[in-house]
Amino acid sequence: MWQIEKFCCALASLFPKVLSNGLYLWAIYAFCYELCLRSIGGLTGLILASIGFYLAVQGIYMYYKVVKLGAGSPLDFAELRIDSDYNDLESSRTEPPQFLVDNSLMIKSNGKFRFCDKCKVWKPDRSHHCSSCNRCCLKMDHHCPWFATCVGFKNQKFFVQFLVNTVIFGEYALLISGIELYQFFNNEEYNDEFLSLNLVLLAVLGLTVTVAVGLFTGITLYFLSSNLTTIEYYDYMRYRNNLEIANDSYYRYSKQPSAKDLGNAYNLGSIKANLNAVLGTTWLEWILPIENKGFSDPYENRGLYFPSNPKIRAALVSNSKLQQQLLHELQRSSVSNSADTDRLV
Repeated sequence: MWQIEKFCCALASLFPKVLSNGLYLWAIYAFCYELCLRSIGGLTGLILASIGFYLAVQGIYMYYKVVKLGAGSPLDFAELRIDSDYNDLESSRTEPPQFLVDNSLMIKSNGKFRFCDKCKVWKPDRSHHCSSCNRCCLKMDHHCPWFATCVGFKNQKFFVQFLVNTVIFGEYALLISGIELYQFFNNEEYNDEFLSLNLVLLAVLGLTVTVAVGLFTGITLYFLSSNLTTIEYYDYMRYRNNLEIANDSYYRYSKQPSAKDLGNAYNLGSIKANLNAVLGTTWLEWILPIENKGFSDPYENRGLYFPSNPKIRAALVSNSKLQQQLLHELQRSSVSNSADTDRLV
């Protein structure tokens, strides 16, 4: 029974991959061969076909990179794995790695450091558990059924590039096929020859991609320009009361700072800076499906923590100092009251 379920899951994940790549391969045939080389012909047709072929092949490669890389997972890091049971984690008998304590901004709603009891790992900022992939994903944006995988830290850049490339190819195919169809009917060529059904389907596919994928691409770029993931847009982030300690449950009765009050801590202040954080810092990294240059910090460029907005971080640091001061005063008051009680006894 388990083998049958596994086979069905594998088949379900294979279908969208075959469909997506099959559409691209068919588009190469319909656009490059039937439209450009056969219908248009000559040097013009060859040039148009070459541009279309480049866009299509690049799109297929970007698709491959999204699936191959995946989102990345905390499970990839041995230092994030947890041997303790759930009760030890909830009672704070187990502490997260120090580099997470020093750099993380987010916590659970109960004030405890974020962890996944299914994957048995500490969850870095912006990571979430995906029930479809059955694992935690770094900087999870969403689970995309067209790729049968999650979009997150490792593959988000290639996902965005794939969307933009697909829209450009769709618009390009729609434009060239639209011109050819217009000339076919305007010149009454239907009296002498048949119209290829592939050209009509190519125009329909180009229009569909331009509208549907174009709309989704616009939304994705909007999120990207604000350095937001889809999850963060719909579910605001909760920040730590005190950045100096791992357990924020001391402040469970106080109001928890959140993105709703302070704003998005990962909005770096400008659209360019936010885009650079995902697409890279050079124009070649923006337009080509290549890996971004690494950073000097071995963890920052691996999806375990991220650069934050200086103003919001300063507000959180200021709040941490105030909370730490109040905590010390409460502890001194508690010790003093305990001493007074002992003297009375």
